[in-house]
Amino acid sequence: MKRKVSISGYAVEVLFRYAENTGIDTTPLRNLLGFEENLLNIPAKQVSIKKFMALWDGLVIQSGDPHFGLHLGERFLNLLTGGSVLHAMLANCDTVEQALDRMTRYQYLGIDVFETQTYLEGNYAYRVLEPVTTDVSLNQHHFEAALCVSASTLRFLTQNKIRFIEVHFPHSSPIDISEHQRIFGCPIRFKQPRMEFVFSSETLAWPLPMANTHLAGELEKVIHTMSGDLYRPDSWADCVKHQIRHLLWQGEKPGLEVVASTLAISPRQLQYRLEEERTSFQGLLDICRKEAAIRYMNAGYRTLGEIACLLGFSGQSSFNHAFKRWTGVSPRHYARAQMDAAEKNNPDGFSLLKHGPSAIQK
Repeated sequence: MKRKVSISGYAVEVLFRYAENTGIDTTPLRNLLGFEENLLNIPAKQVSIKKFMALWDGLVIQSGDPHFGLHLGERFLNLLTGGSVLHAMLANCDTVEQALDRMTRYQYLGIDVFETQTYLEGNYAYRVLEPVTTDVSLNQHHFEAALCVSASTLRFLTQNKIRFIEVHFPHSSPIDISEHQRIFGCPIRFKQPRMEFVFSSETLAWPLPMANTHLAGELEKVIHTMSGDLYRPDSWADCVKHQIRHLLWQGEKPGLEVVASTLAISPRQLQYRLEEERTSFQGLLDICRKEAAIRYMNAGYRTLGEIACLLGFSGQSSFNHAFKRWTGVSPRHYARAQMDAAEKNNPDGFSLLKHGPSAIQK
C-alpha cells in the first residue's frame, strides 16, 4: 500500500492568501472543492494531494501568470502570518547545516510532495528536492514553487546573506527566464536530471542569528506531537515503510528491531501484524531500498560503495546484485544511461560546475 501524500492546511491557506492578494476571487474554488475557511487555524488538518492539485491548477489558470509558481514561492514565508512552528524551530537551530537537517526530517509536515537532502561535493553543497509520488503529474509551476520556497527559507535563516551558485530545474526552459534570474541571482539551468540549488559548502557552518538551542528543542517536541496527529497510516505495512524510508533518508540502518521500537511494538508482534497483511518486513525493506537506491543514483553524488553502505548492504557486490534484480540493469549501466540522457538534453554541457554521476567512476 502506498504512503498517502498530503499537504498541510497552512500551505493550502497560504496558496489561497497569495491568490487573493493578486486579485483572484477564490470563493468559487473554495466552495467547489469544499475547503474550510482559514486553514491556518487548523494545524493538524491535512489535504489530499489530488484535491490540492485541483485547487492549484484552477488558480494557475485564473491568474494567467506564466511564473505563478516562482512568484508564490518568493512570497510564501511573508504570507505565513505569525509564522509556523516548523519555521520557528528552524530559525532557532545553531547552524545552517542543522536547520537543513531539520527541514529534511520534517518536510512532510508542510508539502509532502518532495523529499529534500543536502549533498556535499568538494567546495559545493547541493540542496536536492526529489518528488515522492507518481500519483499526480508535476509541472513547471510545482517545481519552481518548491525550489523557490526552499531557497527563500535559507535566505530567511541567513538574513539574506546566502548566495546561490547555480539553480537546476528538470523541466524545459521557458522563453523568458528573467524572473528566474531576478529571484535566484545566479545562472539557471533547465532539463537537468535533478532539481536543486548549489551554494558554497562553507555556508553550512554559519551560525544562525536567532539560535536558541533550548527553544529549538522545545519546538521540536511540539512538532513530534504534530507528527503523531498528521500521519495516520492505513496499515502496519504503511507504518513500517514510513519508518524505513525515514531511517534510510537519515543514513541509518532500518533493522527490524529498530523499526519495531519506534512503533512501540515487539519485533515478533510486528512480524505477526505484517503476516496478517500478507507481507513481510524484508519485503517492505526491499521496496524502500529500491526507491532509495534509484533516488541516490539519480542524484549522482554517491559512489556505488557509499550507496551500498547507506542502504545497509554488506558490500558493493550484494548491492549490485539487488539493483540488477530490481531494474534489470547493473548500477553502472543505469548511471551511464542517466549521464547520456543529461548530455543529450544539454549538448552545451551539463553544468558550469564539473559534477556528474560519480557512481560511474568508482
